[in-house]
Amino acid sequence: MRRIALFAAAAMVALTAMTACKSGTREKAAAEPPFADTIPICFETDWGHTGAGGIFCSVEINGVKVDTVLVDNGCYRSDIDPDLAAKLDFTYRVYRTDTLRAKRGSEDLADIARYSVVTDSLCYKIGHTSFRLDTIDINKWAALMYSMPSLGATIGRDVFEKYVVEIDLQRHFMVLSNHLPASIGQYKAIPMEFTNQQGVPRFRCVQTDGFRLKDGAPCTARVFLDLGNAAGTVFDSAFLNRVDQHFSQIDTSSLAWLILSQIGSAVDSMNFPIELMDDNHRVVAKIPGSMMDLSFLNSDILLGTDFFRHFNVIFDYKNNMLYLKHNE
Repeated sequence: MRRIALFAAAAMVALTAMTACKSGTREKAAAEPPFADTIPICFETDWGHTGAGGIFCSVEINGVKVDTVLVDNGCYRSDIDPDLAAKLDFTYRVYRTDTLRAKRGSEDLADIARYSVVTDSLCYKIGHTSFRLDTIDINKWAALMYSMPSLGATIGRDVFEKYVVEIDLQRHFMVLSNHLPASIGQYKAIPMEFTNQQGVPRFRCVQTDGFRLKDGAPCTARVFLDLGNAAGTVFDSAFLNRVDQHFSQIDTSSLAWLILSQIGSAVDSMNFPIELMDDNHRVVAKIPGSMMDLSFLNSDILLGTDFFRHFNVIFDYKNNMLYLKHNE
């Protein structure tokens, strides 16, 4: 009898635990039903146009409509221009002040003050989606980068971590959602690497196969994903010195080929638009993007919108996945 009683008690405990687990699952599902919010964006491909290469949308911050906001997963956290911050009704505490160097490609623009602040009174509304951010930066970085005094704020990495973000640069819309679309099987899935090193915490990179060193040995490149880079795709100068720049010999099934075939006029160093000169001003190579020291990002390539504009792009930061589907 005692064994039967003990078994019955154990079964009751297990049943109670299962019921609680199922109830918790139902409560979680009920608390967060599937949603998808489609938001218009502006994207200009003419590099002679102010703001070219940037992705912009409208946002309400504490009820104030901000017409021009940069979408930039390469920005560590969302930021607000000081002029806009002065107009918003919110309280904050500054916990760090430092200096940020604004750069466009290899060009130094300015050293600007950056104030990192915490707040409990800042509400964003993008489309129909509302959320709060408790930590932001206040600085003029974005306005300087794009030469746009009207650029009031930046949606940064922290927003990408809140939502699945789909961007279609050809049809000019962005979708914030809490799930992948039903059409996800049509996309190329690429694992993203979570980085948490000093200087670039919580950013995402991808490891890119297909490059070769000058001695012919295979080489993997670390590629930093940055929608907000005003200079487009950038190559690390030390990386280009190591690799064989006869890009036409790259494996056509590799991720390197996919990248180079989009940002260059062809995957062939003879047809790329940017020339590298030796000390005698002779052309020694051509590359598909600008060049600078990317050691501060611990990356070989900074991949910008000149690549992403050829795709429907989905960023799933929670699962560290990037999805691409050609839009042409």
